[in-house]
Amino acid sequence: IRNYGKDSEYVKSFYHRMDWRTDEFGEPVAPCVLQGGGFNYETVAIHDVPTDPPVQNEFNVSNTYGTIDMAKTAEGPDSATSQFFFNLGDNSANLDNQNGGITVFGEVIGTGMDVVNLLAAQQVWDASSTHSAFNEIPLIEYDPDGAIPWWETLEMVYAVTVVIQGDANGDGVVSAGDYAAVQANFGSTGDVGIPGDANFDGVVSAGDYAAVQANFGNITTIPVMTPTPEPATIFAMACGAAVVFRKRRRG
Repeated sequence: IRNYGKDSEYVKSFYHRMDWRTDEFGEPVAPCVLQGGGFNYETVAIHDVPTDPPVQNEFNVSNTYGTIDMAKTAEGPDSATSQFFFNLGDNSANLDNQNGGITVFGEVIGTGMDVVNLLAAQQVWDASSTHSAFNEIPLIEYDPDGAIPWWETLEMVYAVTVVIQGDANGDGVVSAGDYAAVQANFGSTGDVGIPGDANFDGVVSAGDYAAVQANFGNITTIPVMTPTPEPATIFAMACGAAVVFRKRRRG
């Protein structure tokens, strides 16, 4: 996932799946996962995100609320590439035992889940006539009878920053200033991301000095933005794609 971020592959990507848990009658009862990383919308079309070879499954952390997972296919445990999802609830009973265990690689920190939950609260639509993967696609206040076209309501990712361990003061480079940040806040605890917490474990301690030392001189990666296509250009593509949206039933 870090490589995709460093290579800017997630810039102009969008969240294409918002799944809900269902009850014994098949009725949706609670949001389950918000998935992205598979597609981007750029220039005049929807493209697959270029993928690296699949990675080996490394399940060892439970799928609880706020964790971030590698999305796999039915081909087997070692099939994850670029796609990922946020756990919107405690999905451990299901995902910890599915397909070799779904691998957690990260966790949303601070108040980040406020943003994720806002994205997950949007209406889900069935756009499988455009792409089979878009049968549960979330759109931001999309109105099929309104003037705003569907492509302007995608839940887009416009920028990605890969923050390296050791950057304790958040200035984008691991340098002597990070040692000073660790020293100034030594012993502090709280949400991951507090100044001086160079290894992101929620406490400023000796481990943070080690993180600064291990990554000294490294620079945070900030991808270059590409221009947003003009609506008229996108419209020409969309008309040729025979786009059909149906509202998905939700609780």
